[in-house]
Amino acid sequence: MSSPNQKQFEEILQLISLAKFKEALDLVNKVSKTKELSKEDHLECLLFNSEIENKLGNYKKSLLIAETVLKESKELKNDKLIIKSIYWKIVGFYIFGNIRKSLALIESTMKTMTEKNLLDDVSLNRFSIRFLGMKGFILANTGNYKIGLELIQQATVMAEKANDKQVLVFFTTHLGLYNLFSGNNKKAEKILKQAHKIAMALGNKQEIALAIMRMGVLKTYQLEYKEALELYFESIEIMEETGSTYLHFGTYLNIGAAYSALFQFDDAIKYLKKALTFESGFDFMIYTNLAEVYYWKNELDLALEYYLGALKRSIEIQDRRYHPIILYSLVNIFVQKKQFKEAQQYLNQLEKIRDEEKLKQYDELYKFASIQYYKASTDIQDWSKAVVFAEKFLSGKESFAEWRVDALYSILEIRLRELQINANEESLIQVRKQIDEVFKEAEENQQHNMIVNLFKLKAQLALVELDVKKAIDLLITARTIAIEKSLELLVEEITEEQKKLEEQISMWTKFQEQNLPLVDTLKQVSLESTVQNIAKDTVVEVRDEETGKTIEYRKLFTLKI
Repeated sequence: MSSPNQKQFEEILQLISLAKFKEALDLVNKVSKTKELSKEDHLECLLFNSEIENKLGNYKKSLLIAETVLKESKELKNDKLIIKSIYWKIVGFYIFGNIRKSLALIESTMKTMTEKNLLDDVSLNRFSIRFLGMKGFILANTGNYKIGLELIQQATVMAEKANDKQVLVFFTTHLGLYNLFSGNNKKAEKILKQAHKIAMALGNKQEIALAIMRMGVLKTYQLEYKEALELYFESIEIMEETGSTYLHFGTYLNIGAAYSALFQFDDAIKYLKKALTFESGFDFMIYTNLAEVYYWKNELDLALEYYLGALKRSIEIQDRRYHPIILYSLVNIFVQKKQFKEAQQYLNQLEKIRDEEKLKQYDELYKFASIQYYKASTDIQDWSKAVVFAEKFLSGKESFAEWRVDALYSILEIRLRELQINANEESLIQVRKQIDEVFKEAEENQQHNMIVNLFKLKAQLALVELDVKKAIDLLITARTIAIEKSLELLVEEITEEQKKLEEQISMWTKFQEQNLPLVDTLKQVSLESTVQNIAKDTVVEVRDEETGKTIEYRKLFTLKI
């Protein structure tokens, strides 16, 4: 027997599907005040309240209502109300980071629905689609992309067959997002455009805002940070038209990350801390991004504090997406602090996750963490291990292009150390060869800052070989490129080096006359410190060759996925 309030309930559902939350809430309140309202209809109204509060971003309130409805529905032994209330309870658990409880509830509820033949009911069948997609969403968001994507794909197909546009667009958007996270960029872009099209046709501003925000994430992955920021702020503006803060946590997190990538650290910190003001159990994501900002600001102790806090929370909720990034970063920081025992501990943890998950991005992080760990050692055998890890990365199919120069540069650091120990022609040949490798990669990626620094390094090697004229010519070339590319700081540095060399001409001429051996000329030039300073201080600005537009800013050895 249908409810006498069925018409109003259908109208409420329609308002929710259009993201007209205030109107929906007003109608729910109106119905709830109806005289002689049945217990079942009273609980239906509360369920609508739970859903609306969730979509408004009031997650605690939504969860409390869902738990109340679940308790009373069990007393009535009303399966429909039980199933619906469990769904919003699951959503609430997930938002506050209760991953295990969320997945356990999904499993037990789907089993119950099958055993009791509840899937024959149209409304409950639609909720079964939500359960399936939610399971995939949770698994993918915690790093289990393979199974997560399979389940989300199944949910989108089922939602399309059921003509449930709101559920369809929600899971299509997330299908695009997790394809992006798993490395299928082209497929992700196609799916996200499809999701935006569905959302526009539906006219749901919240889903439109979500699709636009995810397109911003795509732009971030494509290193188009300014375009990403435009999309993020557009998403916030559209979302606020609905009166909701539903996406504010994630969008402000993304805004902070984009500003961080542009090295606008004050803005990055501002928006990351703004994200912390909204309800979520995923604050470890913000801690990770804040830690990265402080790392770039060379405030290592503060970065370490945020990374350790993020690690603790990430482990608590069994996250596997941010967890490897945090471990990589901890290895990197403890290496810099020369606390190698701690660095080894986190490197072992990263290796374990790499072996368990078998994902490309985790393997790359492990390789780079190993490079940082072994090249920092005083043991020459460990340097060889660092080179092996770098070469493994460079030989990999479809390796991340923006990381290749980092791997090549690490090998260069080691070759220079070997030169200073061996001081022979063979070691010098290896160094020259490695500089050419880095130079080639830097040219292909239009990393002008790196190119200028490599010319400076070549000038120092020319001095080591007592070729003063070549050194002067290389510094002139470096300064010319720096001026052309408006690299003011490098222009100043090279000018100082040119002055210093002019003052030392007589000294180098004397060395030439004496035919000073390589072992002695090496002592006159700080090769390794130059390389270390480049790695520490270089901000790479990558420009499009045709338009001259800056498409990437990044810092060597600070990696993100």
